[in-house]
Amino acid sequence: MNPFSIRNYRGAPTFFKNNTPIFPLLFWQTEIEEEDARAFSAAGIELFSFFRSIPHYDHPYWIGENQYDYSRIDTALRRFHQLLPKAYCIPRIYVSAPDWWLQEHPEERCRFFKEAPDSRYEGLLQGTLHESFASERWKKEMGEAFRLLIRHIAEADYASCVIGIHICNGITGEWHCWSPQLRPDTSLAMERYYGHPIPPPEMRDPQYYRIQQNTAVDAIDHFCQIVKQESDFLTVVFYGYMPDMPNSAQWGIEGDHRAVSRLLNLKSVDILSAPHSYERRAVGQDGYFRHYPASVALHNKLFIDEGDDRTWLDGRVNNGVEYVPAKGSPVDCEESLAILRREFGNMLTHNIGMWFMDLNGGNFHDKKLMEEIARLKRWGDYSMRLPRKRIAEVAVIISPESEFNLPPRGCEGNLLSEQLYNMQIGELCRSGVPFDLYLTSDLTSLELKKYKIIVGLDVRFLSSQENAQLTRLLNSNQCTFFYFRPPENPQEAFVSLPPGTELIPTISARELRTRFAEAGAHVYLSCDDVFSVSESAIMIHAVTTGDKCLTLPRKRRLIDLISNEVQIVDRLMFHMQHGETKLFLLENP
Repeated sequence: MNPFSIRNYRGAPTFFKNNTPIFPLLFWQTEIEEEDARAFSAAGIELFSFFRSIPHYDHPYWIGENQYDYSRIDTALRRFHQLLPKAYCIPRIYVSAPDWWLQEHPEERCRFFKEAPDSRYEGLLQGTLHESFASERWKKEMGEAFRLLIRHIAEADYASCVIGIHICNGITGEWHCWSPQLRPDTSLAMERYYGHPIPPPEMRDPQYYRIQQNTAVDAIDHFCQIVKQESDFLTVVFYGYMPDMPNSAQWGIEGDHRAVSRLLNLKSVDILSAPHSYERRAVGQDGYFRHYPASVALHNKLFIDEGDDRTWLDGRVNNGVEYVPAKGSPVDCEESLAILRREFGNMLTHNIGMWFMDLNGGNFHDKKLMEEIARLKRWGDYSMRLPRKRIAEVAVIISPESEFNLPPRGCEGNLLSEQLYNMQIGELCRSGVPFDLYLTSDLTSLELKKYKIIVGLDVRFLSSQENAQLTRLLNSNQCTFFYFRPPENPQEAFVSLPPGTELIPTISARELRTRFAEAGAHVYLSCDDVFSVSESAIMIHAVTTGDKCLTLPRKRRLIDLISNEVQIVDRLMFHMQHGETKLFLLENP
């Protein structure tokens, strides 16, 4: 019997272990090394995850017709259980077709509009020699091999330590369609799924993209249902990434996660995960999620942030693991601590889960870092006694399907999307006013009365149902509505601007703060620092050095998690250095 489940607790989903709520902090590594196992266990971490894509591709568990080799998986899981007999894990299990199967069934392979040689897991986008997500034969036959593996794990001598399965496929296991820069998928399998010949990229309309995006979600549902049929394991998937990456014109919309509203309605999925922003994760930036955490919670699923920020020790260990570089990595221990605190603070204030991720190995071989993680975990455990509701007065709504109606990013007719999903969210994070991020498909389910402001970040093209709900909202005068849109009349684009004004879609944090205050929202921080707050927690990450003023709606007992100082205040002045992170818990006095 699996002791773990996902339930709502004091306003947000979380792990329960034998009817006790658990602070959802985990550690991930390619395979859990003994030094890190003992260090994180000593820091209070009892949940772990491991495995990555390349070793699976090199050593698949389905090795031939009716032939299976579980030795790599068994060895790692058994070793973990022996190292930490009281700990639990969620291994990543991959469902990509093995090479021998692709050679036997070339008609089930993903095909591409742009020609490219066959390549096996090469480069960041991992090549072209793969199955089509639309292939019914792959789902059926790979599904049966996967079913036997799940059954094997559930009956193994280490089964008691396994609480969930992280089902992975696509680029690095994150359910992105293979090599999207080559404009997939022109395969026979996709043609059967679509019901028509596959159009060239310039002729692909919104209906095509909706169907193409559904292939990944249907496959996810298929494999997650197998887990539910064969075990009581929780199911985890990477899906729902916000389309915020630069150079998206080269990436191709086919590789995005645009069917996230469909996935959130799946009963077979318990937990979603995604890394946070790759463009805004350096010291002094926000590191906000590449996801829609409020929508995930609304559907009673747990969101786990993948904390794959590097530390100052990254790349110093030669352990045979494929090295993956990252933007914005810290240069010393102090910067590493600031980033650890920021990602913990984002987790704490949004009432979600997170795993510290050691992608390249050796990132946490530092006494100060591990002492900090142990201290933060203790505060996380303490926070479970407190209310866990969000208290934002601003809701930000996004329609990931809007871009189905537009040319590729960077082309005339679609010059705003990258700024909206990247730059504008960065400004929102520095407005000093908290916000909740939703999909427009959840408009009918929202308790809109609790929000004073709705920001339509990407509402350029909405369904008739979404439009009707927004119209009712605007007619009710319940709140103020801001939205971004291109001009309906082309002449609106040609306006006279004062000298020094830039014609860009982003509204600055300062301007947002002013607009929000005018609409009645409480401003907690009046400077452009990264800020997040919930009913019981605050995170501030300093963009600039200087004096700061935190203003609360009422007097609260404020616990400084860094200094342990406790004050009863509704206004607090303090000084911060660039890149410093402050964390507070809030209690009633």
